[in-house]
Amino acid sequence: MLVARGTLGNVATDEELAAAVERHRERGSLETVSVDRTERRRSRFRTTTDAGTEVGVVVESTDGLSPGDVLLVDDERAIVVAFESMAAVVVDLPDDPVVSRAGLVELGHVVGNKHWELATREGLVYVALGPDADRRRHELEALLPAAADTWTEQVAPELFDGTVAAHSHDHGHSHDHGHERVDEQGDDGADD
Repeated sequence: MLVARGTLGNVATDEELAAAVERHRERGSLETVSVDRTERRRSRFRTTTDAGTEVGVVVESTDGLSPGDVLLVDDERAIVVAFESMAAVVVDLPDDPVVSRAGLVELGHVVGNKHWELATREGLVYVALGPDADRRRHELEALLPAAADTWTEQVAPELFDGTVAAHSHDHGHSHDHGHERVDEQGDDGADD
């Protein structure tokens, strides 16, 4: 198993690293580690790349992982981090003076008290869905003004970190309310 101790940098900020990763993409030797919302907050975990390579990841930065972080570049392959998308309810609130500000404050209060992840971008409100997606969506829609439009969409999880204003326009529309090294080791001690 490969063990990635830290990252080599990020393709978005390191041109030399981005060029090396692009060469691997062109050769077909670029591998991706898709990290879910739980793993991206962990300091150690085991995973498998899209090509089947087992990797132990040790995150040495207190900032955690970011999409585009490079775990490995060598003659054989490059391994880059990607975040798995997540489902969110998108709310398009009406621009209507009849909509009660108090109702919107109540909505914010409920979402905050339940510790639901929330983001706003381009006039839309995004509320992350979890394993209780149906219940969460029902509770949320009960708080919204009747004129609000809602749908479910897959979004980049970093949308909720406040760092990136990106989401994948893969709508499930239902408008119905420092360089480190990588070691090849048998036992890395990374958590499962």
